[in-house]
Amino acid sequence: MNKIFPNHSFAFLCLAVTASFSVTFAQADSGLPGGRAELGVLFDRETSTDKSQVNDAVTFTPALAFHNGAVSKIELLLTAQRDKDSSAGTDTFSQFYGAAIRVRKDVELVDQCGMYFRGLVGRTLGDTNRYLYGYSDAALTYRLGLADLMLGVQVQRALDGTTDQDFNRLRLGPVFNIGDAHSIEINWVRSWKSNSNSVDRDSAMVQYIYKF
Repeated sequence: MNKIFPNHSFAFLCLAVTASFSVTFAQADSGLPGGRAELGVLFDRETSTDKSQVNDAVTFTPALAFHNGAVSKIELLLTAQRDKDSSAGTDTFSQFYGAAIRVRKDVELVDQCGMYFRGLVGRTLGDTNRYLYGYSDAALTYRLGLADLMLGVQVQRALDGTTDQDFNRLRLGPVFNIGDAHSIEINWVRSWKSNSNSVDRDSAMVQYIYKF
């Protein structure tokens, strides 16, 4: 039976790293103006346009948020993903893991409107996917009660010359803020190949974040 985690070692590693980051961030909070520790988990399903490929991923996202700094958030992303390919008529499976650092800057505009910018550098390791990549994105947000509505664009490029890893993306969805400590973000993402401008896949993402 194929699973996202082929053994328990990577799952334990993710939990250990996220726990250690949470403790470190919580201890550092008093010494960093506006700093606040966060811990999230993201579930992501990608589906190719012809439905022949389905990729399921889980990402742990320990982070430190700064409310009054040049940087609004620094995140560590630890990902485990299982890919299913049915294009040849039979199902074949592969797994890969990834780690990335992402930095975010929030900008207040007028009334309930705002925007944010993010930059990421990451590395994947897997059966066939091994490459270094990065992306930058920008998004507009509108606060509507307990929800922030988001519309954004993202540009991803391979940083080591790996082919077929350059994408442009459209992102949209709400973020629900539940009290002061919880948030749930739901995203729909459409990806285009940068070289041909053809639609490559759609993604559905759900992320839960706990704020310490």
